[in-house]
Amino acid sequence: MAVKKAGVKGIKGGKGGKNGKKNGVRQSTSSLHVHQPPHHPPPSTYVAPSEVYEPNKKRNGRTCALACFAVQTYLAAIVLGIFVVVGCTSSSSAIKGVYIAELHANDTDSFSLQFGYFGGCVTVQPELTTSTSGNRSSRVLTHCVASLRDQDLEDVSESLWENLDLDSHSTTAYVQDKLNTSLPIVDHLQDDVFHWPVPVIHVALFILSGIMLFVACAGASRRKAWKGVVVLTLILCAFSLALSLATVLGTLQAMNAILEGSLSTDDLELENGLYLSRGSTLQAMQVGLVVIVTLFYVLMGALFTQRTPEGIAVIQLFQSAGAGLREKVGRR
Repeated sequence: MAVKKAGVKGIKGGKGGKNGKKNGVRQSTSSLHVHQPPHHPPPSTYVAPSEVYEPNKKRNGRTCALACFAVQTYLAAIVLGIFVVVGCTSSSSAIKGVYIAELHANDTDSFSLQFGYFGGCVTVQPELTTSTSGNRSSRVLTHCVASLRDQDLEDVSESLWENLDLDSHSTTAYVQDKLNTSLPIVDHLQDDVFHWPVPVIHVALFILSGIMLFVACAGASRRKAWKGVVVLTLILCAFSLALSLATVLGTLQAMNAILEGSLSTDDLELENGLYLSRGSTLQAMQVGLVVIVTLFYVLMGALFTQRTPEGIAVIQLFQSAGAGLREKVGRR
C-alpha cells in the first residue's frame, strides 16, 4: 500500500488536482524546485580588478617620480641662473668666485680684479712680512662692490682701495695704480661686450615659464583660452632656452675673441703688467645651466604628455612597439 505524501495531497486538493486525477496524471514533486539559471564561465577577456589597478598604480608612481625630478631640476636651474647674474657682487667665497674675467698682476704685491655682469671684486695680497719672532706671514685682502655699471671710476677706485685696510703707502700706491689701469678696461667690457639683460631676462622667463608649465600640468580644459595659455607657455619656454644658449655662446665667443685664441688660451698680456684671464667657473655654470634647463623642459613635456589622453595613447603605442621589438629580438 502506497504512502501518501502531504505535499502531494495539498496539490491534488484543488481543481487542478481533480483534473489531474481524472486524467490519470500524477503530479510530481519536482515542480516545487526553484529554477536555477545556467552558470556561464567568465569570458576569456575578463580582467580582474587587481590587474587593472596595478598598471594605474605603476603609472601614478612614475608620474610622481617624474614630477619630483622636474621640481628639483627647476630649483637647481633657478639657483644656477641667479649665481650667474649676481657673480662678484659680494665678498662671499661662493659668489666672489663666479666672474666673467679677471685682470691680475703678479708683482711683489699680488693684485687681481674680477668682474661679473654687475659687480666687481678686488683682491690684494701684500708682500710677505716678517714678525719680531722671525715668522713670515701674508694677508689676503678682498673687497667687492655690488655694481660697477654707470659709476664714476674715480669714486669706485677710492671705494675699493680704502676698504682694503692697506698698511703701507707703497702698497696703497701700487693698488691705486693698478685700479686706475684696470677699471677703464672693466667698464668697457661690461658696457660693450657682456650685456646684463640677456642672462637676467633668461632667468625671469625661465621662472615664469616653469610656473605656467606646472599649472598647465595640474589641469586640462577644452576651452580655447586654456589652449592659448599653453601655446604662450611653449613660446616662453622657447625664448628662455634660446636666451640661455645665447648667454653661454656669447660669453664663450667674446672671451675667445678678446684672448685672441680658442678655449686653450687662458691669458692675454695687457699694458702695465696686467693679464686678462677667463672665468672658467662661470662658463662651466652657464653650460650646466643650459643642460639643466633643457632637461627640465623635457621632463615637463613628458609629464604633460602623461596627463592628457592623447599623450597616454602615444606612450602606449611606443610601449607596444617596444614590446614587439624585444619579442622579435628574443626569438632570434
